[in-house]
Amino acid sequence: MKEYGEQLDVDFALAGSMNVLGEKASTTVRLFDVTEGKFIMSTNSNYVDVSKNDLLMVELALKDMLGVER
Repeated sequence: MKEYGEQLDVDFALAGSMNVLGEKASTTVRLFDVTEGKFIMSTNSNYVDVSKNDLLMVELALKDMLGVER
């Protein structure tokens, strides 16, 4: 992440994944500080998997991680 962030000339980068098991979706989001070379924030949220709501699940996970009211 550090190498890619430096190549892109950014201060921070987001990494994440979504795993679906049955009717549940687990969304993980992590914030990487390129200057420090380490992850500084992360969250994992579990949702009922509703078709075509992937972006909403990521948005909610990001808001939780950053402490933004939803």
